Amino acid sequence: MFRRMLAVHPDRALDEDGFLRLCVEAESDRDKLTEMTKGAQALGYDFTKHYHALEADDDDDDGASTRRVSLL
Repeated sequence: MFRRMLAVHPDRALDEDGFLRLCVEAESDRDKLTEMTKGAQALGYDFTKHYHALEADDDDDDGASTRRVSLL
């Protein structure tokens, strides 16, 4: 994203970047905004299925509970 923003002059960014145009269109189109949000949520991934807890470690002086994990 940052490379894309730095490679184009700010005055031409909306003309040359399709994603930015979609963002501007979504500001006034509720259906398009909903579709864009669903697309971003599809990128989410649950990494917890790749590890499991070995034991709880409550010996910290700060009272915070931590867990040791093992990768499967």
